[in-house]
Amino acid sequence: MGMDYEPGRTHPQQFDLATSIDLSNYRHDMYVWGPNGSPGNGYAITTPGASSVRLNDGITVKGGTGVYSLSYLFSVDGKLTDSDPTFDAGFCASLSIPTGKGTVTGFCDTVNQPFRSTFTLTYADLPFGGPVDPTLYLVAYVLPPIIYPADVGTLGATTFGGSASANFGSTITLESLLVTDSNGKPIPGVKITSTGGYNTGPQTPYSGRSGHGPSR
Repeated sequence: MGMDYEPGRTHPQQFDLATSIDLSNYRHDMYVWGPNGSPGNGYAITTPGASSVRLNDGITVKGGTGVYSLSYLFSVDGKLTDSDPTFDAGFCASLSIPTGKGTVTGFCDTVNQPFRSTFTLTYADLPFGGPVDPTLYLVAYVLPPIIYPADVGTLGATTFGGSASANFGSTITLESLLVTDSNGKPIPGVKITSTGGYNTGPQTPYSGRSGHGPSR
C-alpha cells in the first residue's frame, strides 16, 4: 500500500495540488462508507488521499453605489488518472462569502467527466464600501473503491488493488477578480482592494486562457 498526501502549496495567484493512492491486496473492509454519508466506519482508512488549500481574503470595492457581484476567475490544467473505474480522482473548488448571495459557489469534476479549462466562482448582492471576507477552498482528491456497512459480511474479506492520482502542479491560476453589475457587465472606475494581494484588474470581460483541461 502507498498513499501520498501533499498540502497545497501556494504562490502568488497560483496553486499547486497533487495527491495519489496506490493499493495492492487491500481488504474491502478497510474502507467502508459510514452510515452518516462520510468515509470510515471504525476501519483503517477514514480519509482518502487529498491535497487542499484554503485561502481567506478581505475585499473592499469602492466607486459605486448599491450592490455588486464579485467573481474569482481561474484557469486550470492538470491530470486526473485511475487504473480501474472503481477508483476515483477529482478536483473541487468552492467560494464562500458570509455577505451576499451565492450564484456559482462551487463544483467538483472527476476523472470520468469532461474537465473544464476555466471556471468562475461568483457571489452577488455585495455592498460597495463595506469589506467582505471571501473564503476560497480548492482540493484535489483520490478515492479507493468503497463498500457499505451492510456489505462487510460478504465483501469485507475480499481484496482489491489499483491506483489513482490527481496532479495540478503549478496549474491552477487565479487570473483575476472581476466586479460586475446585476447583468454581469464589468463596472468601470471601481477600486478593488484585496488583502490577499490577488490580481484585481483589468475590469474587462474574461475570455480565458488557451490550453486544455486535465486528461486521463
